[in-house]
Amino acid sequence: MVNKRIALIAAIVAVAVLAGCGRGEPGASDRPARAEKPALPSRIVHVFCYHGIEPEPDNFYFNRTADFTQQMQTLAEEGFESITCKQLADYLSGEQDLPEKSVLLSFDDGNLCVYEKACPIMEQYGFRATLFLITGSMGGEAHMGWQHIRDLHARGYEIGAHTLTHANLTKPAEGQSLEEHQAAVVEELTAPKEKIEQMIGEPVVAVAYPYGNYDEFVMSAVREAGYRLGFSIDRGAVDEQSNPWRLPRQMVVRDNSLTTFKRWLAQEPLHLAGLSPPIGEVLSQTDVEIRARVLDEDVNPSALAVEAGKDTKLSVSEQTDELVITTRLSEGANSIRLQHAGSPSRERSWVIVCRPS
Repeated sequence: MVNKRIALIAAIVAVAVLAGCGRGEPGASDRPARAEKPALPSRIVHVFCYHGIEPEPDNFYFNRTADFTQQMQTLAEEGFESITCKQLADYLSGEQDLPEKSVLLSFDDGNLCVYEKACPIMEQYGFRATLFLITGSMGGEAHMGWQHIRDLHARGYEIGAHTLTHANLTKPAEGQSLEEHQAAVVEELTAPKEKIEQMIGEPVVAVAYPYGNYDEFVMSAVREAGYRLGFSIDRGAVDEQSNPWRLPRQMVVRDNSLTTFKRWLAQEPLHLAGLSPPIGEVLSQTDVEIRARVLDEDVNPSALAVEAGKDTKLSVSEQTDELVITTRLSEGANSIRLQHAGSPSRERSWVIVCRPS
């Protein structure tokens, strides 16, 4: 029965993907409609991704306790308020405003040190976080159990999903057909949502993509599963124009300085239109030309810094004023990153998945 349900959802999602082919911005038409009146103010939200903290961590993705404390102190001193994914989802759909200086703190994986070390520090400064859980790891070595989650939820922490097993949602397993892969993706998304909702007694609003990877099928499956938001680890800030199914999160790792952290807090989104190939489309060729229009008047497109695959070049079309990026992709998920070093600094990145035929 479960397999039939997964197959049905996968079929529905596949139809949704086919119907969306050719759009300039996949998922744009699926954004929640913003309320017409009253119009909400434009807000910039900084979303940070952590994994754990230790006094002197060996793990590159963990943060030093002293550094994390400084970061929380900085947020408090600069007047930031922590918000939940539900608040952000309501803002993006035009249902409610956000604090003028909003930050969304998140922790991936459900590591026990978050409960023991990070949460007391956040609470000291009046913050709460969203905890994205790998439900298949709950209660395992160095991971929180459900008793920890129920306690933190009662203390005001939001609980989200980080899939069932932390599978790479854009990469079929060896020997797996596309249909089998898509059914597995649906299970990775639906099973943790159902489990968490059973344990905490309220809807799960958001999912964080393992490795930050997504494509159009993954984003469609997230919508079909009933999530309101999907988070990547793309770079940049969030505002009212952000797509809820691929929201950026700035990953904070062991060696990020306080100066870098403060620079992120001053950053604004880089806005693009007419992006081609559209975000989410899986490409079969490795050599690709990416085109987009830069909407921010303070940005000179030719002065943008770009990071992509091999042999990357950036130019501006004299005929259309479009930004043109040529690059050679690797097989799998590729990150495309644009930076504007002006004032304010702006950044935008996204994932392109390449499966050579």
